[in-house]
Amino acid sequence: MQIEQLSMYDLMQVQRSYNFAELDGGHIYPKIDTLTFVFNDCTINQVLSWIKLDDYVGEFLNSRFVQDGGLGRKFVFVFNNVRVEAHWLALYNADPMTPVFDIVCPDIRLYLGGEALDYLRSLGIDFIDHRFVVPDLGKVGTFHCTRCDWAFDFVDYKPDFLDRLIDHLQNNSLPSGRVPLKNSAIKYSLKLGDQKTVYLGSTQGSKLLRCYDKKLQYYNFDLGLWSQDPYGDPESWYRIEWQLRNMDAHSLLFSQDKETGE
Repeated sequence: MQIEQLSMYDLMQVQRSYNFAELDGGHIYPKIDTLTFVFNDCTINQVLSWIKLDDYVGEFLNSRFVQDGGLGRKFVFVFNNVRVEAHWLALYNADPMTPVFDIVCPDIRLYLGGEALDYLRSLGIDFIDHRFVVPDLGKVGTFHCTRCDWAFDFVDYKPDFLDRLIDHLQNNSLPSGRVPLKNSAIKYSLKLGDQKTVYLGSTQGSKLLRCYDKKLQYYNFDLGLWSQDPYGDPESWYRIEWQLRNMDAHSLLFSQDKETGE
């Protein structure tokens, strides 16, 4: 069993190997697929410096637009799918002589989806290697991670696994919509049809495990055609995603080991 990290930027030879236990046949490709953060009382420059994109300030500034939302009006900056949102009033009322990205904002949001993280990996910035170094936000700045998705792509490994999992859940579920475990039971749900997805846990909770047929996403049901995928049309490709939110995400990523300090 060969285990590697592979993203859509494999075309740019961004690829690493991991010494995980071997499985029988196939490949597993792990990566972080989503990260979101909230920063308080700091500057956008501090946020961009942390993700090593401070050389692209001009590109972010040129992309800005104003958006209204549930939390009020905000400035949005997007570059290569890296999205930064900042409280509109703080930037609007600031000293006009202060560069926009040097203004201290009470609330900054950073969104790194799959394409944004692939872009960072193409620059040699991988959050798995970054080891979640706490950003330098000065004396008053704070931050926390609000979501982290770990994705594991299983390619040509036990092609019937997902079907067997669905059969097990359907045949062993309780009336409550849960499936029994050794000493408890866990909530589950299914989405079938043009997709094949298993959810273990609550979609509104802080912990959720998703297992779905990733290859099926490359099938056009209207045309009856497969589009090209990054793994070269494997026999099977399913993804298992572990989604964590808020304290569960932050604690996992930024808590240090008491013995090693790492």
